Amino acid sequence: MLHGIADDQALLHLAREVATDLDERVAGRERVDRLVGHGVAEGRHHRMERPVSDAALVVPGRLRQVLLNLAGNAIKFTEKGSITIHADLVKTSETHVTVKFSVEDTGPGIPEQKLDRLFKSFSQIEDSTNWNHGGTGLGLVISKSIAELMGGSIGVVTTEGKGSRFWFTAVFEKDESLPDDECEKPVFLLSTRILVVEDNETHRQIISELLKTFKLSYDEAKTETEAIDKLKTASQSGNPFSIVIIDNVLKDNDGKHLGRKIKSDADFKDMNIILLTEKGERRIGADLRENGFSAYLTKPLKRDQFHDCLTELSQSPSRAIKKHKSPIISSHSIVETQQQNISILLVEDNRVNQMVTQKILTKNGYQVDIANNGIEAIRLLGKKQYHLVLMDILMPEMGGYETTQKIRSPETHVIDHDLPIIALTASALAEDKEKCLSAGMNDYIAKPVKPQELIDKVKKWSWKNQT
Repeated sequence: MLHGIADDQALLHLAREVATDLDERVAGRERVDRLVGHGVAEGRHHRMERPVSDAALVVPGRLRQVLLNLAGNAIKFTEKGSITIHADLVKTSETHVTVKFSVEDTGPGIPEQKLDRLFKSFSQIEDSTNWNHGGTGLGLVISKSIAELMGGSIGVVTTEGKGSRFWFTAVFEKDESLPDDECEKPVFLLSTRILVVEDNETHRQIISELLKTFKLSYDEAKTETEAIDKLKTASQSGNPFSIVIIDNVLKDNDGKHLGRKIKSDADFKDMNIILLTEKGERRIGADLRENGFSAYLTKPLKRDQFHDCLTELSQSPSRAIKKHKSPIISSHSIVETQQQNISILLVEDNRVNQMVTQKILTKNGYQVDIANNGIEAIRLLGKKQYHLVLMDILMPEMGGYETTQKIRSPETHVIDHDLPIIALTASALAEDKEKCLSAGMNDYIAKPVKPQELIDKVKKWSWKNQT
């Protein structure tokens, strides 16, 4: 809560200053997940759609604040029902994209005669709302201001008694480092057939849309009986399912019961089963493993974790049957595995900088080797496959620019000429950044290194190299 601010104009000025802080590195997506996930715990459902290419450079602080404001309002005023967050591409050019975000709820809606009070300072629709929910209505004013700063606008479509859809548009610069087309999927994953068992229409559509983006074959079932029938029909037709995804909360029975029933059938003893659970359910891994489940993931589903889970299960037999003592796959284990499989080469001559950077990375589960200069880096890159290089610029014997050019040269004996290289530079001037990119580097981090920025960049580029 803010105190001591005389008027809304002063607070708006403060919000603009915060929104333009490009060094703010809080994980925006996770914060939205946590915020909206709070609504799930209270009996409301949420849905996050992302049919927009990731190939856009976003100002995280601005976008985060508007989404949090709108999602927060939706949660406050929606006692039951659903909250949906959409992102839709509405316009694209050679250099920029325009995206329309919307937050839709099944709350009380807004009377038409009171719509003109929205987006005005310190205004809420009902005085009683202040007492029940708190707040001044200033969040919408700030959101309007930020949307305009991002080159967009804001508005609302609402029906009293049925709900509201608040929307805003924003213009983003394209990220030319990402390819336009999806990466080619492994053959074993493309041949996987999946059955989704979910009686909640919103949740079922979320899962289906994710599977569509993965270009996977799937079918849906709303009940336990329908799921068993579809499994048997597919098996008898010679085109069986290999993975079943079950929500733990089903109307006719819980997901664990259905999973045990499937595994008790000899025809399905090798079936991989993923259980979807709510956040906060503890110590369920051992019980699920004993009952034949292969994995469990917490909602809301994270796209990359979901994809990695499906990939892992598709390339091996049922873990629960063939590898009974192995750990069950979970959201947590997927993140750990992702990081443990990433090898990073830190090219840095300063001992203190080596220790600080290495500690940040190893603390987050990454494997790190150190080269004191470019010559050592070239030698190591010729012996070992790395996912990522962190490259200091000023070093003895061979500096960062020359080292990068040699790595990119097909005449140099390194394993991967195209691996991502992130510059560690003492200057954040535009000309220095451009020099790094011109030399063949993919990105840059200004010193002193900020831990969250470093981890964000490593995740971004190591993920791209893995895919």
